Amino acid sequence: MVFEKALTLGTTTRGGGRRRSAPAVESDDRPVTPPVTTPPVESRMRATTTMTREERGEEDDDDDDERNSLLLHNNHHNNNTTTSEKRLPKWFSPKRLLHLFCLVAIALYLDRGVVSSAAVSGQPPGGSGGDENADDADGAAAASKGYGLQGDFDINYAEYGVLQSVFVIGLLVGAPVFSELSRSVNAFKLISLGLGACAVGDLGCALSPNFQFLLLMRVIVGVGEASFVALAAPFIDDHAPRGMKTRWLSYLYLCVPFGVALGIVYGGIVGTYFGWRFAFFGNALLLVPLFAFCATSDPIDLRKKTNTTNNNNAATNAEQQQVHQRQDKNIVEVFVYDSLKLLKIPTFLLTLSGFSWYSLVLGVFSAWGPKAGFALFEYELHTRSNADTALGILTVFCGVFGTLLGGIGVDYFAKKRKQHFQNQILERHGRGRRARVSSSSADSSADSSVADNLYFSAFCSFFAFIFVVISFSSKNFYSFLFFLAVGESFAFMLQAPINAVVLWSVPTDSRPLACALCTVAVHVFGDVPSPPLFGYLLVKTNENWRWVMKLFTLCFAVAGVVFFVAGMIASASDRNDIFDREVRNDIDFSNNSEGDVNDEREENDDENDVLI
Repeated sequence: MVFEKALTLGTTTRGGGRRRSAPAVESDDRPVTPPVTTPPVESRMRATTTMTREERGEEDDDDDDERNSLLLHNNHHNNNTTTSEKRLPKWFSPKRLLHLFCLVAIALYLDRGVVSSAAVSGQPPGGSGGDENADDADGAAAASKGYGLQGDFDINYAEYGVLQSVFVIGLLVGAPVFSELSRSVNAFKLISLGLGACAVGDLGCALSPNFQFLLLMRVIVGVGEASFVALAAPFIDDHAPRGMKTRWLSYLYLCVPFGVALGIVYGGIVGTYFGWRFAFFGNALLLVPLFAFCATSDPIDLRKKTNTTNNNNAATNAEQQQVHQRQDKNIVEVFVYDSLKLLKIPTFLLTLSGFSWYSLVLGVFSAWGPKAGFALFEYELHTRSNADTALGILTVFCGVFGTLLGGIGVDYFAKKRKQHFQNQILERHGRGRRARVSSSSADSSADSSVADNLYFSAFCSFFAFIFVVISFSSKNFYSFLFFLAVGESFAFMLQAPINAVVLWSVPTDSRPLACALCTVAVHVFGDVPSPPLFGYLLVKTNENWRWVMKLFTLCFAVAGVVFFVAGMIASASDRNDIFDREVRNDIDFSNNSEGDVNDEREENDDENDVLI
């Protein structure tokens, strides 16, 4: 508004004609020298564009709207950064960053697949053969001696379970640490540090002399992976194009099941022909170039400043007060203080609760799914190995397809919601200038909102519950596979939307901590306690697989209810924001109207002076 009044050269009137600027002379015909000032960047951009259009003699209201939208977007972007000038390295582009993080995700989750591979884990000495058909003398000798990781270190299945648990401990400890360090240390460098720790940990696993050293290396791998888990999603949120943030998050999270599946295949091949140590060694070599690039390239950083508010002075005072409070505490007290502050946000707290109920079911599926399938359809699957292969491939396909479809779907629904919102504005204000001014408030809604993602996640949770229950009620094997595939696809469709809610429901500089708390919640309250609880209920029900699986699937419905309630709270907040924007736009429109009337009066006075 200020720029439009300051730059009167070549400005068009509401009637469509061009307004002549008044001559810069006083009554005594002496020229007036205006003061030399450097206008803001936005003013120079607008002045250059306006003069160019004046020289061409073109009048295009659509170009005005597009330029105004660009200026609004730039202002919004500048308000979210700590520096007035954002300098990015030469290698950087949003797509390159996405491709880099997808490669890192695949490499990190490849490690999880390697540990889960049967050829790497092997079997303890004296265990039964891994294949029911292996009844020859060589197979019996190999079974008595043991093979793989368990055979070399002479550990049983319970000790092997501890190997996976210590990795989770490292992940849960490292995620909050890296999230707090990101407030004072460059986040991209922290990711490179985590990649280096993972490479060292995998190399240590390959060279482990005993089981105790192997446990320590798995903790180091978990701590290193925590840096990426806590910091990667905020980077994608910062640099994804408008209207595609959730879709880009889905690209990142679909690499999780793909990396695990690839690791199982890779570990099976390398572990069978070269030994389990070479599988870890190869993964360490894969991480080295990724670590070298992130460590030596010019870094980028996360946005650190929260969005501006109407009362900037009050916001500044509150930020200074929080800084003083943080300086008086040690690192543990700071973490507890920041965590409690986030948990007081209702939408974030409900999202963590719903995500934990959802992860509780996924933990059961990952630990007991193939065993349940073999117990229900032993005649069709023949062997446990076939059950692992069939249900594993099905889960990987549904994970990749569902995650990608969820990101695309929620952005599509957000686009439809934006169009509906703009139509309501046009109906309320008409299609004149006022409608164009009011529609600028809808431009900020190009991305899906928190409420959109929560409602979409609730929808997916309910349908996942329905189809998975139908699948475990089916007596036909192919019906079981079909309904299970549909149910798992719906379950994976909410991965990207819910992680987007975790990012968008908290202040900007608290996003790494929000991701860390989410990681802790879904493991501590979700997929870690659910497998042993499932086993306990299975024993109590005399191995009634159908009933126990359907009972745990009910947690999908509980998660859907929690997501829906959180969506209602977020939707009420969105409506308040829309109302505030409309009030501000009405005020701007009133000021614009008064300015247009004054400009028309000045134009008439100028024309009268010329006639005189």
